[in-house]
Amino acid sequence: GSLERQALILGSVLAGMAGGIYPLKTGYLGPESAFGLDVVLAPVLAVFLGGQGTKWGPVLGACVVVLVQELLLVHFPRSNLLLFGLFLMISGLRRVK
Repeated sequence: GSLERQALILGSVLAGMAGGIYPLKTGYLGPESAFGLDVVLAPVLAVFLGGQGTKWGPVLGACVVVLVQELLLVHFPRSNLLLFGLFLMISGLRRVK
């Protein structure tokens, strides 16, 4: 209904504004910054960790994903994507059990 449409419009406006500001902050915009594996898989991993169908699960999962990504980037700058992939696989295996 109308409320869903308003929520979609608000989310789109916020995403569009963030997308417009991002190149100004970084000074560069490339395909890997928007479509890299770490960007594409992070929301999926957040839902895996937090739980599907819950209200706060994906939010908590996103917090964990961001924390892990930052820790890996700081401590393992050359192999952060490899370790992030391993984290994704372990989370998926935990979800299957």
